[in-house]
Amino acid sequence: MLCSFYTKKEIVLIKQFSSLYEMMKTFQDEQSCINHLRSIRWKNGVYCPHCGANKVYHFTDNKNHKCGICLRRFSIKVGTIFEESKIPLRKWFMAIYLISSHKKGIASTQLAKDIKITQKTAWFMLQRLRFATETKSFQEPLAGPVEIDETYIGGKEKNKQEIITHRDGGYSVGDRHTNAIEGAWSLLKRGKIGIYHHASQKHLPFYLHEFSYRYNTLQLNEGQRVNGLLGQCAAGALLTRR
Repeated sequence: MLCSFYTKKEIVLIKQFSSLYEMMKTFQDEQSCINHLRSIRWKNGVYCPHCGANKVYHFTDNKNHKCGICLRRFSIKVGTIFEESKIPLRKWFMAIYLISSHKKGIASTQLAKDIKITQKTAWFMLQRLRFATETKSFQEPLAGPVEIDETYIGGKEKNKQEIITHRDGGYSVGDRHTNAIEGAWSLLKRGKIGIYHHASQKHLPFYLHEFSYRYNTLQLNEGQRVNGLLGQCAAGALLTRR
């Protein structure tokens, strides 16, 4: 097929939506999902996921591209958590909406029923999405007043000794308090007990990334959270089935 140079002007605008129903009306087929993902990944300009060059050609099928420098062919899914996945992007988008909008998360068994896939596939999709929610924003040194709190996951109750007594006013000092972080811990604990039931030490960090992403985006609407997570889909090395 013939191919032409891809310019930024050809990239469609990033679409907005406020409900799952509205999102599915917006993305009625695979091509509309591809266009949206392309808009988000290339919002600052096109680039090759292999070499980073910005000279990119696109084929007339409107799905595949070719780098004008390294000459490698690719789709917009290359270099993302969607790479090598046979699941349609439309189902990925639904999964992203559900995991980002349910405050306590969604179980793989429920996701499997909701989007008609196997439980094993649903679990792997959720793991990839949790991998994408990891933020790199905390790599810089903290500045100004810093408040720290901790919580226990698992273990026996008798071994849990950090305890804040609210009746004694121990939760606050001046304008500093632990109310907000205790709310975050509450969502995490209720999600673990009521939705996920069990999280192994190996996979616990992924669940923490998931809950952190939702809590840190509480001020965003549903569509903004979905688009935000799509913007983090270029997560580097892909997870393997394990």
